[in-house]
Amino acid sequence: MRVLLVNPPSDVPFIREGRCQSPQAWRKNSVPQMTLAYTAGLCERHGHRVRTVDCIGSGLDVEAFFAELGDFVPDFVLTNTTTPTIQSDLRFVQSRKERFPGSIISAFGAHVTALHEEVLRQCSALDVVIRNEPEFAVLDTLSAISDGRITNPIPGCTARLDE
Repeated sequence: MRVLLVNPPSDVPFIREGRCQSPQAWRKNSVPQMTLAYTAGLCERHGHRVRTVDCIGSGLDVEAFFAELGDFVPDFVLTNTTTPTIQSDLRFVQSRKERFPGSIISAFGAHVTALHEEVLRQCSALDVVIRNEPEFAVLDTLSAISDGRITNPIPGCTARLDE
């Protein structure tokens, strides 16, 4: 399966890594997106073709992000989110669903974990919320997609797929 992991662009460059969430300008150095890196490693280890794009670290806006992907069309997309950037993050999710209508679009982060049902109602482009830590929940979701059985409950996830 083709998997795309994304730290999306934002109006204000923002670090979305665990407890390090803050505007990029508050830091002397960029904080690497370790959660995306761990998730990418696990996905690759399980035979998936993975692309990881850190739009903040690479200075990419939405159009540059799509240009960076070239002809890579993902089956599954995971987006890192935070509360301060959630509206921008959800607009980005919407743009990906429009560009990749056949892809399963998912998000993770503290905001979507706490408000998973509300976020799914708010953003029709979002198919799955990965709650808490994403690494193994993503593997379970990919397995469910591959098996054609992506329904609730997938441990650690809330899926729109029943609607």
